[in-house]
Amino acid sequence: MSCLVTGATGNVGSLVTQRLIDRGDRPCVFVRDPKKARELFGDRVEVRVGDLADISSALAGISDVFLLNSGPDLEVRDRAAAFSAKTAGVRHLVKLSTLDVSTGVGTGSWHARGEHAVRESGVSFTFIRSSAFMSNALSWADTIKSEGVLRTSTGNGKIAFIHPADIADVAVKALTTRAHDGEELVITGPQALTYGEMASRIGAVIGKTIRFEQISDEEARPNFDRAYADALVDIWRAIREDRLATVTDGVHKSSDANPSPSINGRKQTPEPSGVPARLEASEGSLHGVLPHRRGRNRGTPLRDAVHERFDHVRQDEQHPLRRCDAFEGLPKCPAKTQRAFG
Repeated sequence: MSCLVTGATGNVGSLVTQRLIDRGDRPCVFVRDPKKARELFGDRVEVRVGDLADISSALAGISDVFLLNSGPDLEVRDRAAAFSAKTAGVRHLVKLSTLDVSTGVGTGSWHARGEHAVRESGVSFTFIRSSAFMSNALSWADTIKSEGVLRTSTGNGKIAFIHPADIADVAVKALTTRAHDGEELVITGPQALTYGEMASRIGAVIGKTIRFEQISDEEARPNFDRAYADALVDIWRAIREDRLATVTDGVHKSSDANPSPSINGRKQTPEPSGVPARLEASEGSLHGVLPHRRGRNRGTPLRDAVHERFDHVRQDEQHPLRRCDAFEGLPKCPAKTQRAFG
């Protein structure tokens, strides 16, 4: 088999790529920045350069594709990729989607259209419908450091963050075994927590009281692309209304591995496999449920700020904030926790 990984220098794509390398494979990575790909993977990958608007030139000799797109127009890129894959004889496409597909919350409608386009192409597929990433917590560092506060409009609602490595495990299983062809895999972290609960656990490790401050949706609304801002507010509202606390055992069933341990060491009883009737969750992407940040970086997309300011953590898979057991793991790594939040 020969896999093409899109988004290979990003949060999830880099882990998918590394897992394929660890299996003894030499995957192809489709990137815009070949230098960054070489810095991450050296000669252990084949680098193909281009834009996600057209991946056709990168499909020669490819049997399987990991597809990661974002934005309100992702349907266009998903469609182009899927039809190109079908034409090129690709046998299987694995798309990273979102739990929101089932409900239309946040970016759900974007990914629903993307999934529909993939189905129309006729290429064999697996959709990974993921909850939001644990590494989103890195975006809270500015106000925690400067003010000792975490501000969001999420109230006392809960969400089950998932570790990007768990997503990568599921993706690689789907890519390399064909065990989930034609399926929509619903995956979350093992426990849902409030933002206040998460903030208090960070504070306990760094020896600092961290307040949770509820703000309005309008106060929380970020000053960037309107479509993204509207999606984020929709997600925060759904969390506040306690509609996003769903937990499934999809990681275990889809990858033969248990999801990373819960924050307090206890696992929440999962709902039955498949899409629960009350399922509503956050966008499975880096900027899925990021709280608003006040101050000098206002107006900067938070996903970019996370990449720029915390890249040393993002690339360190053993850092506690890279895991869904992040807050349980923080006491074991006080120096790293202090570096991120102190």
